[in-house]
Amino acid sequence: MVLFNIYDDWLKSMLSYTAFVRLNLILRALHVNNDKAKMLLKPGKTIVTDEPHHIWPSLTDDQWRKVEEALRDLILSDYAKKNNVNTSALTQSEIRDIILEQRLLHPLNKGNR
Repeated sequence: MVLFNIYDDWLKSMLSYTAFVRLNLILRALHVNNDKAKMLLKPGKTIVTDEPHHIWPSLTDDQWRKVEEALRDLILSDYAKKNNVNTSALTQSEIRDIILEQRLLHPLNKGNR
């Protein structure tokens, strides 16, 4: 029997919440644009998955930060395009809700609750 851990070995170097947020970013980005997200997850041909039981590429902490930022930008740009808003106009709580896929009122309808 083969057992996979969706977090790979992330929990050795980070809190479980941080691992959850990273996984959520990856899955949301794959949902938004599968091809672009896969390209962002493997930024170079030298990036490999070290262990046979790992799912995600083996990146350094700095590489992961860059990938997470690119995945976040991918998700936000998709949201902005679909809702005709500027990403710079979004608040931090709106960004968090978008990434966690919580329902938001359309920015133009906020006052009409």
